Amino acid sequence: MRLLRFLLLLIAFGFAVSVSAQSVPVVWIIGEITQAKADSVSSLVSQIRKTGPRDIYVGIESEGGNIRAALDIAACLAALQPDITVHTRSTDKAAGAAAVILASGSKGYRTAGPRTRIMIQHPEESDNASLTAEQLAAADAEMVSLLTRATGHSEDDIRSNIEGCDSWFLPDAAAVFGLIDRVK
Repeated sequence: MRLLRFLLLLIAFGFAVSVSAQSVPVVWIIGEITQAKADSVSSLVSQIRKTGPRDIYVGIESEGGNIRAALDIAACLAALQPDITVHTRSTDKAAGAAAVILASGSKGYRTAGPRTRIMIQHPEESDNASLTAEQLAAADAEMVSLLTRATGHSEDDIRSNIEGCDSWFLPDAAAVFGLIDRVK
């Protein structure tokens, strides 16, 4: 009964949770990235981890949102690795904070559909109104560090790609850049 209430709560926050025929957990993060979603993902992943899966699939369909929340989700997914392979996937859009989550999957298991649009950017104040200027700067630095590890590019290269404008990638370009591993 508690699990059913938990799943209903996730659906209310814009999550879709399913288990495939092979009992591989799938979590979809849909819509704006908020701290409430990050807290729910952390709780869900904690529950899933107890079942001992070898793989977890995380689908991202989002125009972004709160960067601190996205970094919390990325940290939660990083804590699973290398024991659990984290497959991240987007089939439509992963922009801003959502692109950070997409890039935080296990190397070799980050995919996007052929029509997916992926965008990286500096965190915007409008999406992060609850953060002070210092917190926003710290989140920006953490995001650049995460993208540096995920892509293999230098911090300067990441910063030059997000400085002053949004950097949009088609899936093939995102794979070359290192945000994902393949288009599928």
